[in-house]
Amino acid sequence: MGRKVALLWNATEMLDTESQETHAEWSVPLRLGGFIGHFGVLVPLALLGLVVTWPMRSRLWILYAMTFAYAASVVLFYVFARYRYPLVPLLILFAAAGVAALPELIRARAVPGQPWTLAAIAAVAVFCNWPILSTTLMRAVTETNLGVALQAEGRLDEATDHYHRAIALQPDYPPAYNNLATALRAKGQIADAVTTYQQALRLRPEYPEAQYNLANALMDAGKPAEAIDHFRIALQTIPASVDVHNNLGIALMGQGKRDEAIAEFREALQVDPDSVKAHRNLADALGSARQYDEAIRHYRRAAQLEPSDGSILYDLGGLLLEIDRLEESIAAFRAALKLNPKSVQTHNNLGIALGSQGRMDEAIDQFRQVLALQPDFEDARRNLAVALQVRKRD
Repeated sequence: MGRKVALLWNATEMLDTESQETHAEWSVPLRLGGFIGHFGVLVPLALLGLVVTWPMRSRLWILYAMTFAYAASVVLFYVFARYRYPLVPLLILFAAAGVAALPELIRARAVPGQPWTLAAIAAVAVFCNWPILSTTLMRAVTETNLGVALQAEGRLDEATDHYHRAIALQPDYPPAYNNLATALRAKGQIADAVTTYQQALRLRPEYPEAQYNLANALMDAGKPAEAIDHFRIALQTIPASVDVHNNLGIALMGQGKRDEAIAEFREALQVDPDSVKAHRNLADALGSARQYDEAIRHYRRAAQLEPSDGSILYDLGGLLLEIDRLEESIAAFRAALKLNPKSVQTHNNLGIALGSQGRMDEAIDQFRQVLALQPDFEDARRNLAVALQVRKRD
């Protein structure tokens, strides 16, 4: 709280998204005005004005109250530059009175309450101009934020340029490395992304987002065993995260640790009971564990939550086909084809399910549709040949 009080009156702006210094690079008036246009000048002058107008305090008490009340509200919440700006017009009233009184004070070579007043103004000037924040860091944060905005628009090359600039300004700023690594991963530069995430963690080992992102990059690199450790470290700080639990479960499945994976998928659903990914991944894991009834329930729930995703119904149909629940399997495949009528895998598996029921004409039709869509689909070609032979024998 003491730091927030100091930041409220400090010459350097605590930015929210963009720093004044960054804009000053492109604006001569802003760059020149930056030498005097800050709280380090305004607040000492406002204190001088408060002193010289003190005889009028019975008339000015409302300004004292407004200034104090608003300053307290900022300290209680966020001391960002844009939140403290409303103090400026209040302080300018007192600063203007101080500046207007300066010629007379200089002529008289005295101020009310001297020397205590001079000591207080000097102390406040030192306090307000004490280096609490680095302007270079604020510029690095701005460059990082700009990179994030560009990355959100898919402009990855431009984003990486700004992340590199942030790092050049502030080489020990971990978020710049984390975001740069995310952009590199999006560009398919997985090895570089892993190295950059690791650099972010060397600077800030307790950085949970970087731990999670590094784990995902290691999964992309085909290193699930290493990814598991980083997912678990991330969970120590962000335990209620459906994505971390879900992705940890995927990594565990990749290592053959099915029971642990099922536990993580269940944890994900505890966090978000409507997570389609968690329902689907849990269904896959349960199916491999031959817990078919529960797996089917989770596939059906995922399909309810995401009715436009035909791949869920395809997976459901595949499981039902595997356990010989053919009528339900056929229904699931047909529903999937309504959403994705050109899915050759769905047509092929529907043909297998129909053939398993002895419905050869319908099965042959499905296999022919597959070959019409993809003539080199060898599995469908073999299935069609078998179905034609069976029908001929019949």
